[in-house]
Amino acid sequence: MPRVRGDKDYISLAKGLITEASPLAFPENSTADELNFVLDKDGLIRRRRRGFQSKRTEQTIAGTDATIENAYYWQAPDLILFVVTTAAPNTTLYIHRNNSSLTLLNSYVLNTAASVTEIAENTNIIFITTSDSQKPILLEYEELANTIEIYEVDMFVRDFELVDDTLDLTERPTSLDDNHTYNLYNAGWYKDRRYQYLANQPVQDPLTSFNSSLNDVTEAGTYPSNADVISIGVSVNENGVTTFRDDEVRNNNLGNTEAPRGHYIYNINSFNRDARIADKTLDGSVSTTLTSVGTVSL
Repeated sequence: MPRVRGDKDYISLAKGLITEASPLAFPENSTADELNFVLDKDGLIRRRRRGFQSKRTEQTIAGTDATIENAYYWQAPDLILFVVTTAAPNTTLYIHRNNSSLTLLNSYVLNTAASVTEIAENTNIIFITTSDSQKPILLEYEELANTIEIYEVDMFVRDFELVDDTLDLTERPTSLDDNHTYNLYNAGWYKDRRYQYLANQPVQDPLTSFNSSLNDVTEAGTYPSNADVISIGVSVNENGVTTFRDDEVRNNNLGNTEAPRGHYIYNINSFNRDARIADKTLDGSVSTTLTSVGTVSL
């Protein structure tokens, strides 16, 4: 009776998992991919992983129809953050210690409505935003004090917009309305300066100086255009006094490029240009955008 002869290879895979090996230079007794196995140091036995083991006891978050909307592990202070929405409605941030019982440290209401949140981390800072345009929340880990400072964040924007004043960009009007006045103030014409061509050089609004044009009566009666740059007319005279000369602005042909603007700053939820016309020096800048709302001791 004929016999069938052949070679049968037995691979012990003793060298373990090597994922970066090339198919043309694959190490003997190695494997390129394994699923659901635990690698032992001796490389001889593969034990199937038995699944996940619970690390802590189950905890219940109180609230009617409460749902965890977001969860985040904060590595620096070793905390777990939960954002929970309820049918109240309510969106609340819960700060838990990462231990076997998930000890609750503090909670903070993000919104009195159901919201979707986004969480971002930057070293020792957590930034949380909501879908309902509520103020963002900033959590800062103070390593030395071992505390978490909680802040509300006010958002501000610098106004670079040219308000529609119905004028051509280089048009110098003979009268001022609120929109054009705002455009000029926002472009730097807000600061009172001494007028070079007036006796005793009193400090006055540069728009008044430009309109009077005592140096050239042919140009009197007009106001600056949205292309006029005030800094061209600001100089220091022979007495060391900073003054404004309207003729310098008029005689420098800068073309039809819009003058730089952006003097005024606004809270993103309170954009009131009328207040700036009433008080042109109120630029809107603030010393801080953070309002403290609590401290968590760790």
